[in-house]
Parts: sequence; C-alpha cells; structure tokens
Amino acid sequence: MKQLPIRIPPLRDRPEDIEPYTYSLLASENWTGGIEPAAIALLTQQPWPGNVRALQSVLTTSVATTILRGGDTITRAIGQTTLDNWQPEWDLKAKAIETVRARRQPTAPAASAPRRRHRKPPPTREQIEQALTEAAGNQSAAADLLGTSEPTLRRYMKKLDISRDDFLRH
Repeated sequence: MKQLPIRIPPLRDRPEDIEPYTYSLLASENWTGGIEPAAIALLTQQPWPGNVRALQSVLTTSVATTILRGGDTITRAIGQTTLDNWQPEWDLKAKAIETVRARRQPTAPAASAPRRRHRKPPPTREQIEQALTEAAGNQSAAADLLGTSEPTLRRYMKKLDISRDDFLRH
C-alpha cells in the first residue's frame, strides 16, 4: 500500500487559519464566553513556534485568566498579558533550536585520517546541567546540544541523580 505524504505548513505561515482554530479550540475548552476581535487580531500577529499546541496553551491560559478576573470575554489586554508571559519561553526554544542546528553542521573528515569509531567521554554533570538549562529542561534539545541521544542523556542523568524538573521554566 502506497502512502501519500501530506505537508501542512506551520501555523505562522497560515495566519488566516488562526481565527477558525481559535473558535474551535475555545469550543473544545467549553468556553461559552466571547473573545474580542482585537484579541484575535493580536493572535494572528504571533509567530506560533509551537504551532497549534502553543495557540491552545495561550487560549487555555487566557480563558483561566478571564474567569479568575470575573469576566466572560477574552480581551486584547488579557491576550497580551498571556503572550508576554509565553514570549521568553518561545525565544528560549528558538535559541535552543538554532544552537542545535548550528552544532549539527557537518565537518569534513581529514582526507588521510582512517575512519574509526571511537567513543567520546561521557558529559560531566556541569555539561549536562548547562545543556538542560539552555534547553529549558527539554531533554531532546539538551541531548542534541551534548551530541548524544536522548536515552543516553537520561541514563547519564539517572547515574548522576539529575532531575529535569530542576530545569523546567514555569
């Protein structure tokens, strides 16, 4: 059976989809209140590096904030406050991804050097903690920063009694 690959562009390339997604996601949250058009306009201007999941998280937080403030409509101000709190996390993820990509640049082996498989020394506690800090606790990104696999990183963390929870940004 042959499969047909379907490529869906990232949400940042489809700003016209943000409004329908917004209403759909709010309905899935059982939100019976409203959302100001200015709040939707604000949402369409965002880069959405986490795609629809990031939009959903921002909307969930905005709904909770609106309820806690005793309102029934998500305003532009509430949306902006929520986005301001998310923006540093987005910037950090973008930086971590950029760093990982830069480190993945292939290097040409020396022409006369024989090909040998050699093991590199395991990362130190400090290196692991630095990578987890730079990746905001994301083990996959931290493993990429260290040039190792995620299962190997987890094994090192277990051996050194390092918890990723200490590196998550709240």
